[in-house]
Amino acid sequence: MDCARLYRHGRVAGLDGRIARIVFDSLQGCAGCAGGCGFAQIVRLTRADSRGVLHVDVGPQSGLVTGDAVRVGIEAGRLLQLAFMTYFLPLFGMVSGAVLASILAPATGDIGTMSGALIGGLVIGGLLIVLSASSRSGHSLEWLGVRVTKPA
Repeated sequence: MDCARLYRHGRVAGLDGRIARIVFDSLQGCAGCAGGCGFAQIVRLTRADSRGVLHVDVGPQSGLVTGDAVRVGIEAGRLLQLAFMTYFLPLFGMVSGAVLASILAPATGDIGTMSGALIGGLVIGGLLIVLSASSRSGHSLEWLGVRVTKPA
């Protein structure tokens, strides 16, 4: 087993050309997939439908058929990068905005500092959303480092 990847087992619910619909198996001890684990967040992030079915481009030569068991894996390092981008960069924008506002407009006091923090966080967060959306194409999950394979 590849330790550099986090895996979740699922089943191919259907195929539409290159697009596979994957339904994840519930984990033992899981509260009916209430959505607290990292893979539940990935399913949401990758535009899965309301039932948690992941739609992924598996390529023309995948050899998958409806009903096949699959493993969906994400690189652990990529998951760490996504967490960094999601949490640290907007926080850095907020702190930077607050510091800049207090230096450039000290007469505004706390209101200026809070406004700078808000603007800094929103600017960084907005840039991340734009960059993330522009790097996604259809159902390709290459930007996320997701790979679908048959279990060994």
